[in-house]
Amino acid sequence: MDLDEIKKNALIIDKFCKLEKYKNLKQESPQKYEEEIKEVFKSFAEKYPAIFKTLIGDHDINILLMMLDMKKKIDNNEIDQKKAEVYMGEQLAEKFLYPVIGKDNIDVKKKKKDIKKFLKS
Repeated sequence: MDLDEIKKNALIIDKFCKLEKYKNLKQESPQKYEEEIKEVFKSFAEKYPAIFKTLIGDHDINILLMMLDMKKKIDNNEIDQKKAEVYMGEQLAEKFLYPVIGKDNIDVKKKKKDIKKFLKS
């Protein structure tokens, strides 16, 4: 799995999906939208079907990019898997959990400081 290739293609597919033509097609016919984009990016869609589905859906590409970056750091021994998991978990909590449950009961500054300390250890 070439992570740089996946990232490069993911960014291209994301831009492609945001073209007005495809945004309109997605509204009119989600199935035709998927078929047309799949035809353009056929080899990527066949090689990485789950990633392709994520990219053409309404998912945040930044989450995928973060995961790819963490995987690359793990592969390059820049960070161990546990630290990558903690980092990603905190990023996802910031984006999805804290807005729902509120941050009143969480000392965010302390939490970020603790995460940075953990990642450096």
